Amino acid sequence: MLVCLLLIAGSVSAQKVYQRYTPQPVKINPAIIKKPVLLRADMTMVDQTVFSSNASSGARFLKVWVKNSGNLQSGASTLKVKYSWRVDHESFTQRTLNYQYNIPGLPANGTYGIWVRIPDWEISSNEGFGSSHVSIRFEADGTNVIAESDESNNRLYTSLPILH
Repeated sequence: MLVCLLLIAGSVSAQKVYQRYTPQPVKINPAIIKKPVLLRADMTMVDQTVFSSNASSGARFLKVWVKNSGNLQSGASTLKVKYSWRVDHESFTQRTLNYQYNIPGLPANGTYGIWVRIPDWEISSNEGFGSSHVSIRFEADGTNVIAESDESNNRLYTSLPILH
């Protein structure tokens, strides 16, 4: 609307209006363009250690560490622990147990250790036929609530002998 009024009044030529109000291209120096930094949390399983807290009761524990190896604070998440074994040699005797533990939000490069009790009272096999070991899978951010820079490093596997 402003351009039409100026042209009708004859105070400015159409060429000058076009030059004045047309955005000019900006030259960008490619040397100053940097790759963007991905700012995300990244929950990883770091390590686990076997520990027996009470020799008389035979209770077994694993201490596992979850690390936020990303460059931002993470929100609270869940550590999932899955136990798998066979009671007998047939595949239909495959058993699994699933447990979840709360992990608080972690700062960038922060680590959180948690003791996990092995549910030996629920794990058994027929000696000589079933599994001799229980497979254990730990999964950081097991409920997938954190947008991570790398989703492939959330799991850690180990196994322990079945006691009975």
